[in-house]
Formats: sequence, structure tokens, C-alpha cells
Amino acid sequence: MRKEGPLDVTRYVEGKFASPWNDEDFTKYFNLLPGNDPLVSESQDLFDTLRVDVRDTQDTEDAKEDGTVDEEDEGNIYHTQFMGVVTGVGSSISKNEKEWAFRARGPGMFVDKIPASKTFTNGSTQNILRYVKQQIEGKYPFEISVDNTNESFNFDTNPGINLVEGAINQLPLLGNYEIPGGSKTFKKNQDTLEDVLTWLDDKVGIRLWFEPTPNGAVLVGTDTPTATEHNAHYLDGETYILNNDALVEINPVNTLTVKSKVTDSLGVDGVFEIKEIKTGNEYNIAKVRHQPLYEKAGRREFIAAPDALSDADTKNGLVNEAKSMLKTEIDEATGGDMSTLLNVPVKPYDTIVARPTCVKSDGSDVDPVTYEVSRVHHEIKAGGVSRTNLNVGLHAALGDIEKVSVETEKV
Repeated sequence: MRKEGPLDVTRYVEGKFASPWNDEDFTKYFNLLPGNDPLVSESQDLFDTLRVDVRDTQDTEDAKEDGTVDEEDEGNIYHTQFMGVVTGVGSSISKNEKEWAFRARGPGMFVDKIPASKTFTNGSTQNILRYVKQQIEGKYPFEISVDNTNESFNFDTNPGINLVEGAINQLPLLGNYEIPGGSKTFKKNQDTLEDVLTWLDDKVGIRLWFEPTPNGAVLVGTDTPTATEHNAHYLDGETYILNNDALVEINPVNTLTVKSKVTDSLGVDGVFEIKEIKTGNEYNIAKVRHQPLYEKAGRREFIAAPDALSDADTKNGLVNEAKSMLKTEIDEATGGDMSTLLNVPVKPYDTIVARPTCVKSDGSDVDPVTYEVSRVHHEIKAGGVSRTNLNVGLHAALGDIEKVSVETEKV
């Protein structure tokens, strides 16, 4: 999982399996391999889909303690970490002829491959997300939900496997917002679903990704992606830190200026913006700032340069886009590595509170730092210690980015 790719979070899997095993040839289930019948069973289609459920040790132990799972039962708590399409399979580089390798991608990795042909006029977020859902479901074997409410997802699963709701109910999810500004047209000869979702991202000031479920995915939109916090084990948390090499950035970027195109001027009537025709020699400039980083820098501005450009045609839209751009700048300016024992619930945009050291005795006099997760790599082994490797940076919540000013200037 990573803050990279066509969406704000994308997922992919690489793994190995043995075949034949117990006298069964598992390679026959992969349509990608030459000679395999794409209809090997009624449930098989032209795509090979892959779902990965990962056992969560801490949740299982907690469930046994509170009686949710019987102490003598074999039941374990699992999180669905991946649902996607197999994009490669073949023999591994191992000398073992029975060892095969595969890789798979989640739906977020395909949105830049699907053309978009649609005009949205004063659209709402839900209308736009429903359009994306229809386009993806028409081309890939995913069940996509865009009903972003805090409902409980109850899944039918195999006996003995208890699947929890996962990250979806831990987020303040997106409401049905109206998009500021006028119409927006996407053309299939030059635009894809990635362009649609990136435009929505910036205009509303949110983050979007697909959260996997046992049957498909939920298209999550939230303006508070960093709401989930994890604490290190030595701070009475459940995240056992094995190693922390993340640097603490002293003076990261904290301010950004964005210029609009020269087209319209805007007035405000209540919560709605109204376009006003103008002579075409004026443009708007929005300045935004991450206030906590600004205060930490001694109230000195560290400006992302050069000034960014935007096609926003409203002042609100320009400010939202500036906030989104500054968040991206901060994320890309800071980084480091951290390893923990296998920590299934953690995902990009989550925060981890830890000292800049992995051992309590070496850093008990050092104040904890709030890191923000950029990448998550679950390294799961049949033997040995499974771990979660993280790429982290300095935490910068979208909600802490404030408008400093919006001014109109002449060309």
C-alpha cells in the first residue's frame, strides 16, 4: 500500500505458492497461463481475481480475552488487505521447481487505463463517484461501493474465518458535497478515470482510494484521512516498533501559493459562488499555510517554489486545490523507514506516535514524534518473524492547512 500511483492510495501484492501440492496442480486456476481453460469452473471468468486476508494477532487475542472468540476455538480475526486482479504468474527464481510467483493489482491501479467521457455540471461528489463505479464495474470483476456512510459491512465468509470491518469504519467519510464552480468536461481521447478522481480530489480538498472488502472494494473519500492513530508499544500502544530510521525534519515546506487561470471573477452569494464576466486581464492568487509547521519553524515561511498554477474558476476551488497541493508537497519533502511486528490495521495516511528511536531505554528522555505513513509493506513469511515495513514522514493533517489570503491581480 502506498501514497503513489493513480489514486491517493494504491495496493499491489507479490507472493509465492507451491504447485503441485498435495497432488493438486494449482496453476490450472490461472487464466494467464497458456493452455488453461478460462472456464475451468462456473465461478471462474476471464480475469484471475485475488483476495488476501491477513490474520491480526492482537485483535485475535483481544477477542479471546473479551469472549468474542472462544479460547478453545480455532477462530482467528482476519482483515481483508487486498482484492484485485492477477497481472502476472510464472515460475519463481528459486531452484525449487514447485515454487511459483505471482503479482496482482488492486482497482486503484487501473483507473488510469479506463477512458473518461463525461461532462459534470455543478456535480455532486456522489454523482461523480457513481460514474467511476459504473466505468470500473463495466470492465473489471469488482463490486464497487460508493455509499460512504458509517454503516456496518457484514460479509459472508468461510467457516472459521472472522473478517472484521477493517479501516472503512475508522474514517470520517465523505458526505454528498457540491463541487464548487461550473461544468467540467472529460474527453475519452485524452482523459481517464484518474483525471476525474484527481480533479475531484483537488476541487473538494479530499483524499480518495479503494478500501478492499471480501467482495470488491469501497471507494473511500474523506477530508480527514489521517484520523487513525497508532501508538508505539513503549507508549502503551499496540504497535511494536522494531526499528525507526525516520529523520525528524526541522524546516519542511509550510506555505504554498497558487495562481488561477485568467478567465472569470467571482462573487459570493451565501455558500454559493457566482461567476462574473470580466475583461480577461485578472487572475486570483491563493495562499495557504500549514499552521503547526509554520509555528514550529518560528513563524517563518518555507514556501514551495515556484508558484503552482491551477485551472480553478472559483476562489473556493482555488483554495481547496492549494490545500491539496501543499499536503502533497509536505508528504514528498519528508520521509524515513520504520519496521514493526506485523501490524495489519495500519494503512497510508495513518499516524504513528513514536520516539525517534526503537528502544525505550535509548530514548526515554526524547519527546515522541507523530509520523504519517506513506507506504505499508506487509512481509508475511511461513517461517520466521512476519513484519510490517513502513515509509513514514512528518504528520501534516489536511485540516491544519488554512487559507491565508485570496487576492485578485491584473496580468
